[in-house]
Amino acid sequence: TAAPFAISLDSATTNIDVVDRDELDLAPSGGLGDVLSGMPGVRSTFFGPGASRPVIRGLAGPRVLVLSNGLGQVDASALSPDHAVATDPQEAERIEVLRGPSALAYGGSAIGGIVNVIDERIAMHRVNGVEGRVLASASSVDDGHSVSGALRAGTGP
Repeated sequence: TAAPFAISLDSATTNIDVVDRDELDLAPSGGLGDVLSGMPGVRSTFFGPGASRPVIRGLAGPRVLVLSNGLGQVDASALSPDHAVATDPQEAERIEVLRGPSALAYGGSAIGGIVNVIDERIAMHRVNGVEGRVLASASSVDDGHSVSGALRAGTGP
């Protein structure tokens, strides 16, 4: 939908694919392109761990618009494929992929499609107490290790 908040797939008027939090927990812990590369028509550039960007229907770089909560990002990943996208997919609550003619409503740079990463940076509900998650991963190919986490705290309703 490329909206700053999640809406139901039934009320969407465009062709979107959604990766929710449960699927993200099972996805590879690489970059945004790695997480989305299992979708039909979506592949990934790869220049090392974390430096991947989605390729939608063969179009990449500035032709695929990456949004964070419905807003555009300024990062070097659209200009140079060896840079990582500024948004960490492991912080997302939901990732939406919009492709087809409806993506052109967001400008000429979206000719390949739109990837909207929705996270809890803008709180959609009040947090009562402390909640969070930790993700650890390791790879034997490059002897790589990574740990990421998210923590939210609040005073409740």
